Amino acid sequence: YLFSNWKKGKQPYLKAPFYIRDHIPVELLATYYSRAVLKSEPRWTVAPCGYVGTVLDFANRFANEVTDRTGMICLTSYDKNQTITEPRTLINRDNVFLSEINWNEIEFWDQYIEWMVKN
Repeated sequence: YLFSNWKKGKQPYLKAPFYIRDHIPVELLATYYSRAVLKSEPRWTVAPCGYVGTVLDFANRFANEVTDRTGMICLTSYDKNQTITEPRTLINRDNVFLSEINWNEIEFWDQYIEWMVKN
């Protein structure tokens, strides 16, 4: 949603900018879950989280990553008077960035944004 709007020169609109959520790159999430399954520990629940912050914080992070790599202007508008109809905070507890997974954040953004530009 965000990138497709920026690519068209439009400004995406965030209806719920102040909810606190976590966002995880899917390859990192998959790696985290597969390692949890392969471990022989009696811990049966995992609750991975990634970038924790408001939806607006993540949109701004994404915008900065896109702008740095493409030069695109990535502006976002949002509802400054968001009505809170869901739990304000929904995040998991296990920070995947602190795990032992060999993951390169810069490489991730490079590859992800390159793919988004082409598709």
